Amino acid sequence: MARQYELSQVTVNQLAQLTGERNDTIKRRLFSFPPITAVKQNGRMLFPSRSALDRVLGQNSTLPSAARARRDKADAELKELELKVRMGELIPRSEPARGYMALATGFSARIQAIPIKIAREIAAETKPAVCEQILRRELHEALSDITDAADRAMAELEAEEAEKAEKGQG
Repeated sequence: MARQYELSQVTVNQLAQLTGERNDTIKRRLFSFPPITAVKQNGRMLFPSRSALDRVLGQNSTLPSAARARRDKADAELKELELKVRMGELIPRSEPARGYMALATGFSARIQAIPIKIAREIAAETKPAVCEQILRRELHEALSDITDAADRAMAELEAEEAEKAEKGQG
């Protein structure tokens, strides 16, 4: 007949029998930081069963059931992520990064082109107020061009998303 234990508190030997782990492995896990508080009774160390089992089995359990549980959890998380990608809720990190880099590159190029574009006009001007007006005009034009490019990019992305959604439903 199988041994029956009072399971509110367990000893190292009982944990070893229940889990199939070696006594020294169980002791190492129970006394690792922070150690689980034990009560000494009749010369035996008694550990609270729930916290002792959690510590012993934890992420490092060699029991097949614990390994299966970890694998099943990881598989479920992976499938959930894959579903979110298919539904369009998640996108790979590289996609927005490429978009931001293209936008930043276009922004930089357009702003850097301003001095070349207005150099002669500014050089011929003697009034600071007119120079400021020329510079403001060019900055406004450059920022409008950048905004238009961003709007076109957003429209293209929205069209791609609509096309993907259509294909997903069809």
